[in-house]
Amino acid sequence: MIVGVAVLSQSVLALIWAFASVFVLYWIARSEEGDLERIFGEHYPLCKSTLPMFLPRFWNTRIRSP
Repeated sequence: MIVGVAVLSQSVLALIWAFASVFVLYWIARSEEGDLERIFGEHYPLCKSTLPMFLPRFWNTRIRSP
């Protein structure tokens, strides 16, 4: 019984740590986006609309010419 509680508590802590890490990374990415928008101005929203934030878009694999 005690071993089961110990394993369960470690699992819950790992799950909380994972969600907290994702939240912190998302918060950092949003703050950096604000910095980039101030630096690059009107060109940044165009670039942002074509690029994903974290995961690559495998379903939109057209080759774009520069």
